[in-house]
Amino acid sequence: MITTTEPVVSVPAAPSAPAGGNRPAKTVRNSNLELLRVVSMMAIVMHHVVVHGEPYLTAGDHGDYVAAAAASFGKAGVDLFLLVGAFFMSGSRLRVRSLASLVIQVWTTAWILCGLAIHVGVARFDSLSTYHSFQPILTYQYWFATAYLLLMVLSPFVNTFIRAASRDQLRALIIVLMSIATMQTLVPAFKFGLGSFSWFLTVYLVGGYLRHHAPEVRGHGRGWTLAAIGAIAALPFAAMLAWYLATYYPELEIGPFGLTLESSPLSFAAALLLFQAVRRMPARHSRLVNWIASLMFGVYLFHDLPLMRTWLWKDTLDIPGHVVSIGLVPTLIGGFVVVFVAATLLEAIRSVLVQRPLMALVDRLLPRLMRDVDQSVKDALA
Repeated sequence: MITTTEPVVSVPAAPSAPAGGNRPAKTVRNSNLELLRVVSMMAIVMHHVVVHGEPYLTAGDHGDYVAAAAASFGKAGVDLFLLVGAFFMSGSRLRVRSLASLVIQVWTTAWILCGLAIHVGVARFDSLSTYHSFQPILTYQYWFATAYLLLMVLSPFVNTFIRAASRDQLRALIIVLMSIATMQTLVPAFKFGLGSFSWFLTVYLVGGYLRHHAPEVRGHGRGWTLAAIGAIAALPFAAMLAWYLATYYPELEIGPFGLTLESSPLSFAAALLLFQAVRRMPARHSRLVNWIASLMFGVYLFHDLPLMRTWLWKDTLDIPGHVVSIGLVPTLIGGFVVVFVAATLLEAIRSVLVQRPLMALVDRLLPRLMRDVDQSVKDALA
């Protein structure tokens, strides 16, 4: 029998354990899985270079298909990022401190960006968009953060269900939910009213299933790797096909990125197969990889606040203009490198200068309240 060495994990309660987050006993984290957070965020940033930077506006000569191919890995990156977090969180007990840490991370990042927006003149203090950005979780400015926070709140109850359900019951539920999501994604005429949170919940159930009902990754390691490579390689072709259909057959109502959405079978298969292939590998530990991975959720927050998109992608980086002057591929690579590195550095600074002091203040002011709430939730689910 082929088995895998499972990680002994200090489970992060946020998508990428923020500075000043949960503080359980020191344990070893599997850096292979942490590295997946970095890979997934890289795919997401490249996706945003295309979606928000719009290089296809000036690409010409079928350059729009190249841009679509470059963006094709982004939603698989969302699935992978979520799957890693779900796998860890489904085996942990949520603490109020983790929720507080995530809320502080999201809000302080948004406030920093709001201040920058007002300073550079792209927003006014009294505008509605600035008001929404000042409370980004409640106003859905960061869709991923809002959906993930809701998932965290419900995770104790979902974890109880995952542990109580049999393997067959949980697998059947996942199949039904995946089938509904697939029909809604691939056949736009089907409207089931399922949004991002329902998809997050579905992926969370998959992560819980893998952790509790499929702890061993069976099969040949090379087989998982080849399957993952095949699914990932198919994403650009699916993206180019979707772009073609959206351009020449709009009556089909398939969007330009419609075949590589996070709920598409191909995107999720790519994420799942890569996750399983990495789980199959022997666990490794790298403090550097783990530290970089802990910054990845902040990379998302720093580069994707709607208030700053036009200023970042059009006014500052001028993605369409650089496509004309230096070419499409150099623009895509350059835009990706600048945004990813800058956002990583900004989050590293914020985590030290902002997150840690604020979490230390929370620890001093609210320790009893957090313990009481944690115990109440534990007792309710006992």
